[in-house]
Amino acid sequence: MALPEYEPEDVTGSTLHVLRTVLSNFSLSPLKSGKRVRDLLLSDYFNFREAALTVLREPMDVRGLRYLVTLLWTNDMLISILGDVTLPKELSIAISQVATKVDTQFHIRLIRFLVTGMLEGREIEEKSANRLLEVLGSISDGATIQGFLRQMLRHPNLRIRSKITLLVGNGGKASSAIRKVLSDVEEDPRVRANALEALWSNHDPEIVELFRDMLEDPNNRVAGNAALGVYFSGDPLSIPVIRKMATHPETPFRQTAAWVMGRTEDPRFLPDVGRLMGQPNASLRKAVFHAVGAIKGAAARRAKNPPLLLGLTEAAQTGSGKTYIRLVLASGSAELEPIAPTGFAVFADNKPVPQFSCMERRNAHISAAFLLPRKPEPSDPLRLILRDALSECLEKKRAADRWLIVRYQEAAVSGSATEFRMFGQTVIAEHDLVRPSEKKVPLTLTAHAPTLLYELESNSPRSDNIPDVFQGISRVVNSLRVVRSARFVLALVDTEQEMDNEGFDALAKIVRTSGVVVSAVSTVRIAQVEQLCRESSGVFHMVPDIDAVGPAVKTLYQSFQSEYFLEFVCSSPIISIQVYNACLFGEAALNLSRDSDDSVELPLELVDSRA
Repeated sequence: MALPEYEPEDVTGSTLHVLRTVLSNFSLSPLKSGKRVRDLLLSDYFNFREAALTVLREPMDVRGLRYLVTLLWTNDMLISILGDVTLPKELSIAISQVATKVDTQFHIRLIRFLVTGMLEGREIEEKSANRLLEVLGSISDGATIQGFLRQMLRHPNLRIRSKITLLVGNGGKASSAIRKVLSDVEEDPRVRANALEALWSNHDPEIVELFRDMLEDPNNRVAGNAALGVYFSGDPLSIPVIRKMATHPETPFRQTAAWVMGRTEDPRFLPDVGRLMGQPNASLRKAVFHAVGAIKGAAARRAKNPPLLLGLTEAAQTGSGKTYIRLVLASGSAELEPIAPTGFAVFADNKPVPQFSCMERRNAHISAAFLLPRKPEPSDPLRLILRDALSECLEKKRAADRWLIVRYQEAAVSGSATEFRMFGQTVIAEHDLVRPSEKKVPLTLTAHAPTLLYELESNSPRSDNIPDVFQGISRVVNSLRVVRSARFVLALVDTEQEMDNEGFDALAKIVRTSGVVVSAVSTVRIAQVEQLCRESSGVFHMVPDIDAVGPAVKTLYQSFQSEYFLEFVCSSPIISIQVYNACLFGEAALNLSRDSDDSVELPLELVDSRA
């Protein structure tokens, strides 16, 4: 027996029952259903809003939902429903997103409703106005409504003005309206503090400068939000400012300092917060306990995650105490997001270094050439170490990064046996030698991982006409200098051989003018190779034996993608560095005491501080 055809006109009962039934079956008969809903609105206008408010909370036919939102919008009911705080905020936002598809100017009309209500003296309940402002913030980036929002800064309700200030700050660069609010010391401090809070996510230089200008504000909330703004921008100079606020003679400022330290979740502030304990003021004690809980909670959260790995690639300290450190970071589980300079803490003799600068060099795309000695024996230890280390690097290679693997040999071929000395070993090779050829093999970069893996395994590509490391550097630098991405050479070398002065000067000029960064790993100090690294801002690193080659290669490769530079002044050679973000923590220690040959031994590998 066939079921009767659905007819919206036949549905009877209460307004709520009819509306729910018709909208849930809207797609079965859109034209008749739409007419039935319109008739219901005309026949019971006052109950229709309440019925719609109930139905909007329930699952509904998609076309029915859009029709209902359209009908409510065209009959001036939608804004009041969106401002109804009994409706979950997430649902209000979802409905407003449907409304933006019905009317692309919905956000403009919404802000006009708020502005004209203020200008006409029409009272809007505070909670309802705040809900509408939250809805507005969810459907607009603020860029197209700045003019309306500036007018709303004059709203008579303090809390609504504060909310409006937050929305103004979401419009991109700080508007003149916010600057005017901040410069007016007669303005309510809550509004001025919220104006700064609204700009926390904006790190434009002019905004950071605005934060700095407000650090000495006479109101503790304004000064605290300004300090957080500088901190969130990544400026380490915010750290001594926050510490100074914690010693302010006025209790409200110390209370704000405790709140700021807790808000950062920065472990370096734990001793400072501890010194605020035992204060007689109850509000201050409460702020201190909250800060301690926030900082320790963040530390516990970081401890549950894989550690942040640190690798120091270069360090120097002058007689005057100026210290320069170069390091790389890596996550043990995934690609690491950039860490702001305020995520670094530097200690000398276990005491915090008050001021330091930190800069990151991050390359979106790189071209890397690996210049490797050609080891003829398949089971040669160095050959296996390099294969394993570069295979691990290959796994972390980004899709757009390109590699070039070039091999060189430093022995002349005579008869059927040749003696090699590389990386502290003497190897007698009786076969598989490639004789130099006058024809140069083209050096071609590739991003194709299988091809690169084959070249690592084969031990034979691009080596027949490169008799030593210096010619190898010259070849790969000339091949890379025309590439537009960041360019790097990593040479594995262990030879006492040096070039004549004229030839080396020519090679040094090529490296200097190419824009290619040359780094090298070696078991002996080779003055000419070290000079090439220094003149190209690369790293020359000595390893004690071939077992240290693999970690050095992996760390230097990581530095090609991202590298951090720290500078500070301290007299102690005993340095430790902590690095952290919201989820990860890592630490490394360094002794800058110089040995007899005036060098510093660095742990050139990504170190798990918890190991």
